[in-house]
Amino acid sequence: QVASLPEVTEALLAALSDESDEVQKNATYAIASSDFGPDVTQALLTAIKDGKGQAAKAAAQGLYRVASQPEVTSILLDMLQDHRKDEFCRGLAASALRGATSDPKVLQALLAALSDPNPLVQEAAVDALAPASSRADVGLALLAFQNSEKGGSRLAPPTPEYGGGRT
Repeated sequence: QVASLPEVTEALLAALSDESDEVQKNATYAIASSDFGPDVTQALLTAIKDGKGQAAKAAAQGLYRVASQPEVTSILLDMLQDHRKDEFCRGLAASALRGATSDPKVLQALLAALSDPNPLVQEAAVDALAPASSRADVGLALLAFQNSEKGGSRLAPPTPEYGGGRT
């Protein structure tokens, strides 16, 4: 007998709380690649907030697809800008915001994250800004970051097809 979509979704959401990191990671990847509903989006946001390794990374990849939804954008911006959160969680929020770089508030927050004291958050911001690097203000900020003491050793020179990248 084939399970219905709600049953599969329910099972995957339950697997996010499994004791095994591997089960959590696989469930998150499966959820992240599925069609989204409010329960799924909330589960992915929770996975990022919990900051559990590969499952949190998979959640960020999944949220990238819906990061432009205002409620998701707002939560991710709060996570990125909350310095009480650990750098892993803030870096994942920056990564997920890559899908919302057309929003001026997102661009402003990601540009500000280039000055974050933590290199993990800085690198996530650089990666998230890459799709917007053709904009003059973003391109100049990325170039300035690359030439700074913070970014110079980690970033490769911009390439025409990408606009930047890490080595």
